[in-house]
Amino acid sequence: MMKDRTAQCDMSGFSAGMLTERNRIARELHDTLLQSLAGLVLQISGLSKGVNRKRHKQLDLIRTEAEECLREARRAIVDLHDDESGHYDLAAEFAASNRWLMGADKPPRLLFAVEGQPRLLPVRLGEQLLRIGREAVTNASKHSCAEQISVRLSYGADSIGLHIYDNGHGFNPNRASAVSGHFGLGSMRERAEQIQASIVISSEITRGTSVQVTVPCAA
Repeated sequence: MMKDRTAQCDMSGFSAGMLTERNRIARELHDTLLQSLAGLVLQISGLSKGVNRKRHKQLDLIRTEAEECLREARRAIVDLHDDESGHYDLAAEFAASNRWLMGADKPPRLLFAVEGQPRLLPVRLGEQLLRIGREAVTNASKHSCAEQISVRLSYGADSIGLHIYDNGHGFNPNRASAVSGHFGLGSMRERAEQIQASIVISSEITRGTSVQVTVPCAA
């Protein structure tokens, strides 16, 4: 059972100006992305009527994914409006991570493990770690042809660690980084930088991929 304590992590980089910008982005997302996703879900629901069983099943899967995207967008907008005074149960969020594998042709086996005593984190820190983990898992399930993906969340006395490893065919990190929009490596590194975390992304052809994130924190 989780103890009622919160990791003390340095989130001082979030200034009043950044909070104002986050609120502006939240408003824009609500008026654009959120409304578009809601409309997409309705259109998919309409298309599923009157089609054969196979097509209905395919559209139902797409609708489920779109609804999940809509829920994530809504939560992201709420998080952008929130301050950093809340607390985030990262272990619980990761425990529900099977939904990230939706849409893969042959979903790999997803293993999740927690080491140490789970504790609550600042909201912004927890959200960024979750998004890094989701990016890594989603990339592995879609691109690596992995049979298994392992996610390990470690709570140490002075740090929080996140390690994602897959046994897929791997890739060349330098080449992937040079391709715009490929693998989301830049996005993961940017998120790590925002929470003052170190991130090591390593991969070799035929030897899988590893993403290791470490955030200095005091229990």
